Amino acid sequence: MDQSDQGKRGAAQVKYLGIREVPWGKYAAYGECMCAHGEDLKVVVRKRMWVGTFKTAEEATRVYDRATYSMDGQAAVLNFPHEYNMGTFLSSKL
Repeated sequence: MDQSDQGKRGAAQVKYLGIREVPWGKYAAYGECMCAHGEDLKVVVRKRMWVGTFKTAEEATRVYDRATYSMDGQAAVLNFPHEYNMGTFLSSKL
């Protein structure tokens, strides 16, 4: 197997948003969010979030989802949205 095949194989193995396989066989979780700052909230800054390195892709994905949800709330794009009560978030807070 040449290097191009190895790159394709590694990319195909991880199918979760914000997760990548690192060379030593673990899975890294990272994310980004667009945050508005300033008095009029017109300044948008992209923030990168390093979550950590985990033994399995599923473990990394669940931690990524928790971190992303805590930053973006209902606007978060999650791997497992069914694990979050997205539809009734506001009504449960009232």
